[in-house]
Amino acid sequence: MKWKLDCFKQENMKYRYLIFMQVVGYLSGGFDNQATSLALPEIQKEMKIDVSLSQWSKTISTIAKTSFSIPLAQLGAKLGVVNSLMFFCGVCVVLFPLLIVTKNFYLFLFLRFLLGLAMCGAQVNSSTLYQRLPKECDRKKNAQYQQITM
Repeated sequence: MKWKLDCFKQENMKYRYLIFMQVVGYLSGGFDNQATSLALPEIQKEMKIDVSLSQWSKTISTIAKTSFSIPLAQLGAKLGVVNSLMFFCGVCVVLFPLLIVTKNFYLFLFLRFLLGLAMCGAQVNSSTLYQRLPKECDRKKNAQYQQITM
């Protein structure tokens, strides 16, 4: 059986196909930054680490986001914006539950780095949707839809 994503290959596709990916991308980005800051004392206590080491759980994700934004945007241009957006959002969905059950701090840091990469890829590729997918006359309407889904 062949997997087809014909609706995602069209340049001027309808916005309804992208609502799930937009919601996952913005929720993961917003909640990740806020929740990690609030959870630092709990991470310290549960993993039995000191304050300076617990800050790495937030810093490592930021390093991944800033270091790989341009390469992930180029990857999205080669693989397709929508396909890479689907991939990165799927990685976010898989990594968030793994972070909850991880008890090893260094594995936790590695997963946070991967999550930073996935969120960066999702955010970079979702920002290029305005340039590639909607028709010129639909860009304002799609921007309003995006604001509503946030």
